[in-house]
Amino acid sequence: MKFTITIEKDKHSFIARCLEVDLVSQGKTEGTALDNIQEALELYLEKPSKTPLSKKHVNVATVEVGK
Repeated sequence: MKFTITIEKDKHSFIARCLEVDLVSQGKTEGTALDNIQEALELYLEKPSKTPLSKKHVNVATVEVGK
């Protein structure tokens, strides 16, 4: 399964968010944050859940405002 992950630089770490599943993780580097969110997703998918996996379509776009 493929998931869309956003990574945001915080003051002291990187925050990784999965857009399809309500999961968030972090790491000191971007790579560590990605590794951590992948591990969190694997653990989440390991256990049967009463909440079905979201099948929403996620589109990521960039817009420019002003100059």
